[in-house]
Amino acid sequence: MVEIRFTKHTSAAPERVIAAATDFTEHRPEWWPNLDPAAFRPISVGETRAEAIEGSAVLGGIWAHERYDWSRPGLVRAEVTDSNVFAVGSSWELRVEAMPDGGSKVEWVSIRHPRGLKGAVLVTMLAVAGRRLLEPTLAETLRRLESSARP
Repeated sequence: MVEIRFTKHTSAAPERVIAAATDFTEHRPEWWPNLDPAAFRPISVGETRAEAIEGSAVLGGIWAHERYDWSRPGLVRAEVTDSNVFAVGSSWELRVEAMPDGGSKVEWVSIRHPRGLKGAVLVTMLAVAGRRLLEPTLAETLRRLESSARP
């Protein structure tokens, strides 16, 4: 198991960050640079919940079927229900808080349990360099939000 935690600040309002995290339209891969558009498939989307299959080309292709919940203000949580690399119950969270001078504080928390050999390799990589790999990805998402009129 590996836990990765870090915080970023952005000039984007909290509502915009939450909107990008809960955008399950064809625009989702535009916000999240590590998401392979070919592997993205929304299954169901509701007011405060969604299910989707998402993936990346890393290690020859990884994917996860995740159940999303954003019923609590300022929090988006995704829990794995099936994956080729992560065990059921693995999760990630995005916690977004308004800053007094404008913008947002965004905290990322990822908890990953391996599934299979490929999962063990990936989780080991994440244990060694996960923050260095994931932090720039979130920074790019926030940069895209800051420079876009959407969402």
